[in-house]
Amino acid sequence: MTEYLQTNRDVDSDRLPENRETIVWRYMDDWKFADMLKRNQLYLCRGDKLQDRFEGTYSRKQIIEDDLYWKAETGSDKLNVEEKKSRQKDRRSWYINSWCMHDHDLYHMWQSYTNVCHAVAVQIRVANLVAICDAKEVIEFRHYQLSVSTVKYYNQKEGEFIDSFPTGFNPFVSKDHHFGLDNEIRILKWDPSSRKNEQTPNGLFMPVKLSALIECVVLSPGSTTEDIAKMKNLLTQYGLENAPVELSRYDRELTE
Repeated sequence: MTEYLQTNRDVDSDRLPENRETIVWRYMDDWKFADMLKRNQLYLCRGDKLQDRFEGTYSRKQIIEDDLYWKAETGSDKLNVEEKKSRQKDRRSWYINSWCMHDHDLYHMWQSYTNVCHAVAVQIRVANLVAICDAKEVIEFRHYQLSVSTVKYYNQKEGEFIDSFPTGFNPFVSKDHHFGLDNEIRILKWDPSSRKNEQTPNGLFMPVKLSALIECVVLSPGSTTEDIAKMKNLLTQYGLENAPVELSRYDRELTE
């Protein structure tokens, strides 16, 4: 293994909650969960392919004012054209895996991010999510930058400015207040090859140790105790027979 593959992750760029025992959730349709088990990998989506079409962007006001400033400084629009191209490349260079921070599963998250009838949520604590990104399975994958950071919600619609320099991925951890209920924390991976190639993958797969990733599996609202048995059988196939499986908080009275 080459020397660069042995380097540590750049933890200085992480922005984490003070309480590392904070519970986080990854909501997904059941087929995506089954695919994750089969691959033994987490999926990171390319920035410009995420649900929010403004992912990785600045407010319109910030872009206009920056353009005016640089045109006044240089007397030309050339730099602005290059900056626009650079922003577009950045959206193709960052890959993201999103989690929701909350004490329990949330119905609006099921509705927003899954086909509620057939879905699961994986539960883990922040400390362990970070540990997964530092694990030996990820050494080669994390070449270049890999970070874990919370999302800051700001007034994008009203034109609030954000600084692009502290982390390099600030536009991907800054979102309009419209999404504030998601209370996100994200794994972010930079792939510089995406800046050179127009044809880049829509996503990347990050190797993980499933027994460390899955602290609990929660089934979507409307699931039954029969569904719990089926999920336990599926997990057993992948050596995860000790992983707890629960019904959604919405259905908890069925088993208590």
